[in-house]
Amino acid sequence: MTRPQRYQPLGSWTRHVFSAATALRIAFAPAGVAATAAAAVAQPAPAKTVIDSVGPARLRVVADEADAAVAVILAPDSSALAPAAHQLLTSEGLWALHARESSMHRDFTDSSMLSFLRSDSMAARAHTVRATLAAWRATNITGAVGRAAAYLPPGTPLRATLYFEIKPRLNTFVFRTDSGPSLFVAIDSTISPAGFENVLAHELHHIGYDAACGARRDTTQPEPVKTAVTWMTAFGEGWAMLAAAGGPDIDPQATGDSARRATWDNDYAHVAGDMGRLDGFFRDVLQRRVTAPDSITSAAMSFFGPVRGPWYTVGYLMVRTIETTEGRSRLLATLCNPAQLLLTYQRIARQRNRGSPPLPLWSDTVIDRLAATGKERH
Repeated sequence: MTRPQRYQPLGSWTRHVFSAATALRIAFAPAGVAATAAAAVAQPAPAKTVIDSVGPARLRVVADEADAAVAVILAPDSSALAPAAHQLLTSEGLWALHARESSMHRDFTDSSMLSFLRSDSMAARAHTVRATLAAWRATNITGAVGRAAAYLPPGTPLRATLYFEIKPRLNTFVFRTDSGPSLFVAIDSTISPAGFENVLAHELHHIGYDAACGARRDTTQPEPVKTAVTWMTAFGEGWAMLAAAGGPDIDPQATGDSARRATWDNDYAHVAGDMGRLDGFFRDVLQRRVTAPDSITSAAMSFFGPVRGPWYTVGYLMVRTIETTEGRSRLLATLCNPAQLLLTYQRIARQRNRGSPPLPLWSDTVIDRLAATGKERH
């Protein structure tokens, strides 16, 4: 039988991008897209789960796919492989992963998954992968929940299913199931348990952002302002960077290895140029120089970058500047109003630029158009 159509992407900008290890960029996918897997398998067995409840958070942790994948990798012969493969192919985690990949129109079959797990490269990494899975599962999620919640309105629900996955793509993402958002975490041995906590806090903030703001976004704005403001919600990547770090005085890559820290330092060093690129995009939209939805989407998606692009760097600059200048409560007042985020940052930057070093500014074209449709509230 085929797997049922139970899964669909998250709404708003969150259905397009939730990224981590390799910063996979999720393309637009219409809600309700078919989630039928390519291979016909049995219904998934009931998953062994752990429920962690921390304040408003309730995470259902499912590791059946990862456990079965380890068994497949380590199976010494066909007699041991057969039950391990059955466990894998009937796992809830693989079932959900098939649905998500199908919604993205990607070829992903049971046979390709088994081939990946039985490859020589996976055999060589088997014990490292198993150790990473064990270390991540032992991580106390309370810290990650607390970091995410600190940058959300009090009482924001953080409810999700957390799937540990061993899979070809080392990407972490959120995908909505019929029970709510599900967080798929790829086991990546280059990420430490502390780095995993950072990843988890980042993704939990995305889930909370959607829960807090999804129903509150202003959909009455005239075009093309509505389109520009909708894409400004992608600055949620900067919010998630700040939340995952744990505050504005902590290096957002403090838990990363030297390569990840160097990449972030290099990317953030170009934040002024990143703002200029985004400003040009917003001006093109607001002045109707670009109107085709596909062209707008293509340009906007490019700003997620190969690792962390302008949505991250400029978003982080703005939220960090506001918090360090006027405090977290003032920052949180802009969470669900991205136009207000830009207006507040611009006011602070102009004030601070009376000294040095100067902060990059948005163009008058962008700021005046945003101000005309909704003044900054104090």
